[in-house]
Amino acid sequence: MPDSRSSNAKSNGAEQHEPEAQELVSEPRNGDSAAGTDGTLTRPMVHLDEFLNQVRERLMAAGGVHLAHSQASSEPPGERLHVVVFVLGGVRYAVEIHFVNEVLRQPDITPVPNLPAWVLGVINLHGEIVSTVDLAAFLALEQTTPAQRTPEMLFVAQAADQKIGLMVDSIEQIFTVPAEQVVSPPFKIEPNLVPYLRGAFDRDEQFVRLIDCERLLLGPQMQQFS
Repeated sequence: MPDSRSSNAKSNGAEQHEPEAQELVSEPRNGDSAAGTDGTLTRPMVHLDEFLNQVRERLMAAGGVHLAHSQASSEPPGERLHVVVFVLGGVRYAVEIHFVNEVLRQPDITPVPNLPAWVLGVINLHGEIVSTVDLAAFLALEQTTPAQRTPEMLFVAQAADQKIGLMVDSIEQIFTVPAEQVVSPPFKIEPNLVPYLRGAFDRDEQFVRLIDCERLLLGPQMQQFS
């Protein structure tokens, strides 16, 4: 098959019974471009303030910061994965929502000298200093040249005691996907992405690459900047 594909809130648990996606981008208008069959996206993200509120509500509803991260990678058959879909270089990626603590738009990042280029610096998150990483640069993705991407969104991800801010181009939507639909990618994967890729799933006739946040955050490269 080709590759064409945190503010308190009350929890009502509805998402456990609601399989439909929560769209966080507008429908294409005249002059806008929708996603191409190669999995790239060209239409802009809008209503970011509304989007941030929606993400925070869904994070609380999913119990995101309270779930045991040690259970994150074991999904019994028939379970549905709650995922956050984001964009890097026009390509869709996803992580499970219980790894995401908070979402920020264009955060104030303080550069730190003498670090790898993919380490953007640190942010002050409610008094806690958190390292911030350009995820596309870390993964050395071939399609992410400066002309193709402008990172604007950051989500704070956590696995075990490791917390890292991951800067991405945009965050698109939150939805659930049956775990059995996550398959081995039937397309070429960038070498640096391979160790962190859990699989891929089809969404709107495109494949979304599902990243394993435990492997990503607890790997030796990230661990040295915790």
